[in-house]
Amino acid sequence: MRSYKSYNRRSGGKAPLFLLLTALLLLFFLEGRSFFSPGQNLTDEVKQETESSAQPEIIRREDPEGTLEVHFLDVGHGDSTLILCGEYAMMIDCGETSQWKKVQDYLLEQNVTKLDYLVLTHPDKDHIGAAPAVLTKFPVGQIFLSDYKKGSEEEAHLLQTLAEEQINAVRPEVGAAYQLGEAWFTILGPVRRYEESNDCSIALLLHFGENTFLFTGDAEKEAEKDMLENSEKPGLSLKADVYQVGHHGDNSSSKKKFLSAVAPEFAVISCDYRGEKKNPDAKVLERLEEAGAKVFRTDEQGSITALSDGKDITWSCEPSESFAAGGDGEK
Repeated sequence: MRSYKSYNRRSGGKAPLFLLLTALLLLFFLEGRSFFSPGQNLTDEVKQETESSAQPEIIRREDPEGTLEVHFLDVGHGDSTLILCGEYAMMIDCGETSQWKKVQDYLLEQNVTKLDYLVLTHPDKDHIGAAPAVLTKFPVGQIFLSDYKKGSEEEAHLLQTLAEEQINAVRPEVGAAYQLGEAWFTILGPVRRYEESNDCSIALLLHFGENTFLFTGDAEKEAEKDMLENSEKPGLSLKADVYQVGHHGDNSSSKKKFLSAVAPEFAVISCDYRGEKKNPDAKVLERLEEAGAKVFRTDEQGSITALSDGKDITWSCEPSESFAAGGDGEK
């Protein structure tokens, strides 16, 4: 049984020198060109480094101590999620550049002094724009990047900041698992290389005791299909209690078969109904309703927090009851 009771949260070395490859990438961006045209990928050297990195043994506790907090920040049409587990902290995406102060202030309010992981799912500006502001304020242990290169101004700024802060970024491989205190997460995507930036989103499943949270960035139909096929393999299941709805609730994501495999009890949509895209889409809301998911929305409810004790999930607010699509009028 899950509950929606409000709660009060508790009060309260940089990585080795950045890869020569990334420094060269930065140089080319600043000169107005890149090794890769938009849609191309990083070289095999980066991929091989990731594959050859020794992975420590993951501790998978069925009855973990403490709690896991998952904060879905209200950053308008964008994504930014803060995950706290004991003294460990992780962030998935950072929202647009205009959201930099809101993201910084939120981390400070939660007494965050460092991030053990920063996952930037893909290089769209509404996911990486505020990342430089995070990187310059908080030490980051490890940063994961998609290998899709857009050649955008936001991407160039991010690479410049990584070089200046001497942070080594890698692309995680599907199936790789990482510890976050009593929690751990597994990389589910991207399964292969794609033409579109959204399909190249890093996807992961976060575990804490019996509870699971699925994050897929802006992964669309093609990437969802591949993850669905991959989900039959050991350790790559899509089943999740909480699903952060892909691509802000756009109809290009959260297809019926994919949702059936995820079977979420809860769904969180980070969106802005006033934005150009008018998300969430009515068809996605209909599919979520058919799947029986209780829906939370940042456009209606602001920043939303889920608290897990490893068995039950408590929310900072009640689920949305409107099921109103973006652009349906004033909220």
